[in-house]
Amino acid sequence: MVTKRTPFGVFDALLETIPAFNGHDGRGLVYPIPILILNLTVAVGEAVVTGFIVEHLNALSSCTMKTLPSLNEAIHHFRNFLVSGGGLTLALFILIHGFIFGFLFHLYLTTNTDIGLYFADASKLASGLVPYRDFTLEYPPLSLIFFGLPRIITSSDALYTKIFQYELLVFDIIGLLLIFDIARRLGERPWKALSIYTLAVLAVGPIIIQTYDIIPAVMTLAAIYLFWRGNHKASWAVLALGTLTKIYPIVIAPIFLLIYFKNGQLKQIRDGAIIFLAVCAIAILPFIILGSGSILNLVSYHSQRPVQIESTYSAIVLTLVKLGFTTVTAEFSFGSLNIVNPAATVLAKLSTYIMVGSLLIVYWFIYRQVKPGKSQFTRLGAYALLTIAITMATSKILSPQYFVWLIPIFPLICGRWRTPILATFILIGGLTYDIFPLHYPELQNFQATAVAILVARDILLVLLAVLAVVSLKRMPASNEPSGPLNAPR
Repeated sequence: MVTKRTPFGVFDALLETIPAFNGHDGRGLVYPIPILILNLTVAVGEAVVTGFIVEHLNALSSCTMKTLPSLNEAIHHFRNFLVSGGGLTLALFILIHGFIFGFLFHLYLTTNTDIGLYFADASKLASGLVPYRDFTLEYPPLSLIFFGLPRIITSSDALYTKIFQYELLVFDIIGLLLIFDIARRLGERPWKALSIYTLAVLAVGPIIIQTYDIIPAVMTLAAIYLFWRGNHKASWAVLALGTLTKIYPIVIAPIFLLIYFKNGQLKQIRDGAIIFLAVCAIAILPFIILGSGSILNLVSYHSQRPVQIESTYSAIVLTLVKLGFTTVTAEFSFGSLNIVNPAATVLAKLSTYIMVGSLLIVYWFIYRQVKPGKSQFTRLGAYALLTIAITMATSKILSPQYFVWLIPIFPLICGRWRTPILATFILIGGLTYDIFPLHYPELQNFQATAVAILVARDILLVLLAVLAVVSLKRMPASNEPSGPLNAPR
């Protein structure tokens, strides 16, 4: 498969900014990540405006101040893209998502939003306080960039919320651009992939504009896309940025490593690990310098968290409660509603080991599925879905916004199992919205109907992982094109 620029050149432009990792403008170690994010932001904005010209109006770029016929040719090229190249489809879906984010979700928006917490954290940072050392921050360090950008513009919490939601829409549109290009490269009609993405957004509901989880979700999609394109260094850098934004993208890293290993690409394993660790070190080092051990407070915070009421562990305990085997109470701590029970305490301590053990089984299964010499892109979506779904199912925390992580993955699912997988997720989304915000007080009081809905939702999450396994087992190897996984060994 011939590698070419994306329709808007977004991640080709991002790739060109990667050297920014190596410079800190001579002003100390506190600045590399903000400078990098600024460069990335500029690159995205520039790519949206000019990358399109590079890709689809090359006639215009090659005829600088030349003849009028050349300009007519460029206009004709642009018209062809709009009519037959999918440009109108892409523009339509961007308008649809603008409507969803800007109007539809506001019709049934809840007052319980995390954006107020983001505003408070950004305000503390603006006042000179050091995260993890001077105040508790439950999120990884790079999240502060996205919390802080709207706070630089305004100190009004109401205006901050609007600007932050525009920021989320920008990342949502980047997701649309990536999915559009993925569909075209795979020979699929873009409207199908974009429709799947849109249905997944609608299934999750307004919580997508109340939390920042779409940002790491799109970063994860970008890392997978770049990996498939053969831009491995950029892929690892973006995956590291996603991990520094919301930890969970790290579970994708072993998938890349397994594909390298199965293809005998040992050099790529080394280079990928170095880039990933270097980016993480650059982000974490300032906090180590500013406060010895301060970053460890983040680890300590999450290790001490009890079982959250919506997790699969809670579903198990609450089922035992309803069967009369035990009793339980609810308490609010660590920013979430949790259950207090001897069995829950044990499960909270074992959850990390259960997650690691489950993921090792998943990675072993994926390794057996990897076909050497193939692009793996027809399988990468199912690999990612399986890995992230298992991570969610075995985590002691399962907040409703975590389902946003799966949204960009569904358009990557190939084969006839895509429809039942998406249908299962839509049902999960409906049950999740019924739990929160509609009937959260009932769940807090352990009412039977609310508990039954929670148990059903968590069973469907496990079923989602099972369907990913089935889709991989039933996928013929002949469906995998040879692709850009062709880096030198």
